[in-house]
Amino acid sequence: MEVLRDGSALKQRIANCRFQLKSGWVEFNEFGERVIDPSLLFFNPETDDFEPATVFDAPGNFSIQLRRPWFNQNALPTNEPLCGYQAQKCDHQADSTVPNVAIASSIAAVLLVVSLFTYMGMQYRIRHADWWLRDPNALQGNLHPSGCVATRPGKAQVAA
Repeated sequence: MEVLRDGSALKQRIANCRFQLKSGWVEFNEFGERVIDPSLLFFNPETDDFEPATVFDAPGNFSIQLRRPWFNQNALPTNEPLCGYQAQKCDHQADSTVPNVAIASSIAAVLLVVSLFTYMGMQYRIRHADWWLRDPNALQGNLHPSGCVATRPGKAQVAA
């Protein structure tokens, strides 16, 4: 085996060569520089492996090799959102946020007023629920024209 101590001799031996290693093929150009084929990989959960999505062949040249559908008609995602980063590209004339908030606020106010009056009415009824219950002794002087004094509802007593 020959030991090379001169860099230019090594360059001449590997220029325009291609050979296979365990990791794959290695190729050198006419200048003795390694030619790389970088590729963009994505993980495919169906095959449980990485598959190439884009392969860069030469500086500035690439080919898309997607085999599965993407959300954007089988193409890479765009660099900018559809409406722009500050939503300046979309039409906002049909924006109905203000009317929706006004309607919701009105409905909430009406419900609040109705529930407040309902609560106040219930409290009034609770406080004045015993208006018909009276002490029979307080009615001794108030005789009914028939001469009876009401002691309990449905029962009458003749005054002596």
